[in-house]
Amino acid sequence: MILKIFWLLILLDISYMGQAQNPAFVDSLNRELASAKHDSVRIRLYNELAGHYLFTNTVGAREPAVKALQLARKTKNTKGEMDALLRLGVMCYRQNNYDSSLVYYQTGLKTAESHKDSAYILKYKGNIALSLSSQGKYREALDIYYAIIEIQKKINPQTVSKNYLDMASIYYHLNDFENAFKTAQQARDLAEKYDDRRTLSNAYGSMGVFLHQMGKDDEAMKFHRVSYRMKKEQQDLAGQINSLINISLLLEEKGDYLNSLGILDTIVALANEAGSTQQLAMAMANRGALFSELEQYEKAYGAFKEALTLFTEAGSLKDMAETTEKLGINSMRRKKFEEAAMYLKAGIELKDSLYRQNMADAIAEMRTKFDTEQKEQENRRLIKENELQNLILESEKREKKIQLWLFAAGVVVILLVSLLLFFRYRNKKRFELEKQRNLGLRAVIEAEEKERIRIARDLHDGLGQMLSTARVNMAALEGEVKDEDEAVLNNAMSVLDDS
Repeated sequence: MILKIFWLLILLDISYMGQAQNPAFVDSLNRELASAKHDSVRIRLYNELAGHYLFTNTVGAREPAVKALQLARKTKNTKGEMDALLRLGVMCYRQNNYDSSLVYYQTGLKTAESHKDSAYILKYKGNIALSLSSQGKYREALDIYYAIIEIQKKINPQTVSKNYLDMASIYYHLNDFENAFKTAQQARDLAEKYDDRRTLSNAYGSMGVFLHQMGKDDEAMKFHRVSYRMKKEQQDLAGQINSLINISLLLEEKGDYLNSLGILDTIVALANEAGSTQQLAMAMANRGALFSELEQYEKAYGAFKEALTLFTEAGSLKDMAETTEKLGINSMRRKKFEEAAMYLKAGIELKDSLYRQNMADAIAEMRTKFDTEQKEQENRRLIKENELQNLILESEKREKKIQLWLFAAGVVVILLVSLLLFFRYRNKKRFELEKQRNLGLRAVIEAEEKERIRIARDLHDGLGQMLSTARVNMAALEGEVKDEDEAVLNNAMSVLDDS
């Protein structure tokens, strides 16, 4: 039981411890809720209230967490929904209802993955691994932690030390204490590198637990004392309690019951200061066990009785049932058999109540599954509608694009046709002008030719007449010229005849 407490405190977020037991703080949250006007504010306050109840009054955490979940789903507030599912998962885990815790975590993981929220994805994966580990599914949990570490190395290497510490706890549950110790050493080295004092102190405490399991109690005690000193420097009350529980365990196993009781007295004082009902109850139950070992049954009875009251206040049915059985055994040792019968009967009734609560949680789990399936169906419907709408929009865009291309092509064709017609018209005009010019030139040439012919004809006709006249005149002179001139005359007449 003590080792279980140790790992529970290391692996769960204990930042709310102490505040939930402060009535003034809870009252202030309730006053804010009463005056809140916006649903988002109500969701945040419900989740905050549930978170503060988780480690002191598990039963009290259910109502605000469920209200936050319902309101978040109604208003589609994704972050509020994921926070509420996370708190409901932790609540079920605290009640040892690991199946229900897995349902809440896995539902939240789907939501986180659909919104690609890496921070919440890592939170849910870590809690899923923790629940699987608590169910004894250590290999599955180990695989998840390996996946978480690979993601964290890329986006946030400073937190990898915590993941190694989680893996160390898995090796511990697999009874592989050497690998658990080596993995815790890796966590310690990384925590020192990034000056993560809280993880460093947790690593020392973890290494002490593993050394104890390896039979190295003296070394284990040294590591636990280092862890305690660091927690004290950090003013971490819960961490101090955790370290002292392990120191008390080592002293008890050595048979040093008196010193172990002294340590438990310190734990009780610290638990009161921290306002942690659960840890105070555990410390009182351990005091009862030590008094029983010392055969101081009256003192043991008082311690068990106070532990039962505190477990009842915290709403931890399983611990209530176990403590009631211890009271029954204590009563038998004190020879108060009627009282013993009463306690043993009450223990059986508490186990029945625990069974009924588990059944109620199972029903709530089925309701959550149903709500989740309904939501997934609605999401699928919305996705299909969105896909259809996108197809319609895409089709309209494609149609508009085609119309634009057709318009552009039409404009280009019109421009080309216009240019073609323009060039044809221009060529036609040029041809007609050329034709007209050629016709003009031909007319001029023909006119000139006619004029030349006319002139030539006129010249020919006039010259012919003159030559004919000259021939006639020469012929008239033929008998009148001298003999020596007759040859010249004949020659001239011959020339005129040839012309």
